[in-house]
Amino acid sequence: RGQCVVNRGEANPRRKFVFTLTADVPFGFVAVVSGSLPCLGSWQLDRALKLHADNGVWRGTAVLSGNSAETAQHLEYKYIFVSEIGPG
Repeated sequence: RGQCVVNRGEANPRRKFVFTLTADVPFGFVAVVSGSLPCLGSWQLDRALKLHADNGVWRGTAVLSGNSAETAQHLEYKYIFVSEIGPG
């Protein structure tokens, strides 16, 4: 699930997206969020937001600022498990 928090008290309002995933990720893999916005890699997996695990709960935060915040109205994303071992 993803959650959006808007910091309206700033000169340039920012939106902070907090992504949380509860999952058993296979050994050697990590969870990432890939999506339609630049902060999520613009669907390019090598630029996706890497999540960090704590007791089976994966979390990550993406921040939008300025005009990018407007595009958040059309946010699309998906969670993906990727290998930590690069090609090789």
